[in-house]
Amino acid sequence: MKHRIRNLRKQILHSILSIFCLGYVQTPAIEESEVFDWWDNGIISQDEAEDILNLLEEGNTQEACALAEVYAQEVCQDESLLSTPEAKPTRQYAKRTKKNKAIKGAPLAPHGYILWKARIDSTGHRINDRKELQVTFYYYTLRLGSQNLLSYKAQGYEAHFGNISTREFHSQIPMDTLMGTVAFFPLGHFRLGGTLDTSLAKSAHTEFTYGKNNIAAAYWRTQGNNSFLLQAGTDEASIAAWYQMQQSAPIVKAQIHARETSKQAREHQRNYIISWNTTAYMHGSQVPDYSRLSSTVLKNKLWASQNIAVAKTGESRTKAGATASLFAPIDADTLRARFKLAAETGPNILHAKISATCLDAASHCMQDYLAAKITTQHGTEKTFTLDASAKTRYTHESSGRDNFSPPRLEAGITYAEMPQNRFRMAVILPKGTPQEAITLRNESKISSNWLQCTLVVDFKQTRNSKMHPARAHIQAKALF
Repeated sequence: MKHRIRNLRKQILHSILSIFCLGYVQTPAIEESEVFDWWDNGIISQDEAEDILNLLEEGNTQEACALAEVYAQEVCQDESLLSTPEAKPTRQYAKRTKKNKAIKGAPLAPHGYILWKARIDSTGHRINDRKELQVTFYYYTLRLGSQNLLSYKAQGYEAHFGNISTREFHSQIPMDTLMGTVAFFPLGHFRLGGTLDTSLAKSAHTEFTYGKNNIAAAYWRTQGNNSFLLQAGTDEASIAAWYQMQQSAPIVKAQIHARETSKQAREHQRNYIISWNTTAYMHGSQVPDYSRLSSTVLKNKLWASQNIAVAKTGESRTKAGATASLFAPIDADTLRARFKLAAETGPNILHAKISATCLDAASHCMQDYLAAKITTQHGTEKTFTLDASAKTRYTHESSGRDNFSPPRLEAGITYAEMPQNRFRMAVILPKGTPQEAITLRNESKISSNWLQCTLVVDFKQTRNSKMHPARAHIQAKALF
């Protein structure tokens, strides 16, 4: 046992040392550490956490955001609601961005990246290990590793050969990965396309695009079954429906989102800005071949989330929001609902946030999750931040007795060089006292011109176990 723990520590230490010499990938809307927190606090289950983490590793941030809003009542970072002036990027980052923007057309020099992502569990084993190499030359892109794909894009023409999936099909509904080819050809405002894969699945596509508006249709022939996919989208809404013959109902996915900016608010002579977002899935007991929905979406014939937020412009950074989620299980005629109310206010020097989450509205909110957080931040380009938070679960029993779970306490310190470099260390007391349990979390995110990476690692100690590595998320990317 001691030998096993010693080897585990060596693996984690090796990962830490190797990571510190790398750099950071652009900050996603959801951090892996946030997903770990929701999981630890019992807000989401292990399956729900795995769904979100897997999507983040695949780079499907949009779908991960939708899951986070439904599972955890958490909204992805909305840049339009930031009422404070946007921080200036570092000189090195601005120089690199300006250089990239100066490149017109397709560059002839080959360029790309090597990427590695992994999660390490408490036994030291790597899970969901992903490696990827991407090389772009002229209008061609080659990807090897987790996805083996050769792509060509130029002046509306598009062709992909290899592992083709949601992105290559331009599908709003997530799809399985197929081995085959898909191609699109422009014809004015239209694009025509077709698919053929090794299982002899065939499809025909047509798209019509005018400005920011897009309408698309596809016919699929898979395993002797016929299905039809229709979708339409604008910059504020999208809807897609996929129906397979002989099935009771189609998959329908709808999204509505609006994000005001401070400039738009001033034009309407208002001192506040509004943002809202709606995501919904509806389907029957069966779904079309090659569709790939998250496990919890499959279990519910209705799966929806609605968020609305109002933020005051100016330095106060005052904001209030509400989030609601609905679930209708396939195997029961019931409707489950969750909702969350949150508010925050204060300048960077002292910012406070509170929230209350009803975990099950059907039981008249007998269980609620309460949270409060205070943050103080100093600096502009280089920031130094201290934060402290307390979270607890409130239970109202049928006997009339009220109970509060031991509070989850957290204190953290963060140093950041905008926009992409950040170091954070946090001490977490999951059960309120260090005698019961303690977690140390380290986050390192650094970026350079040619190397990027991120590391999140948790060390835990409980009454019955010594301090040990609990889990880690590692991502490294070398640019060339």
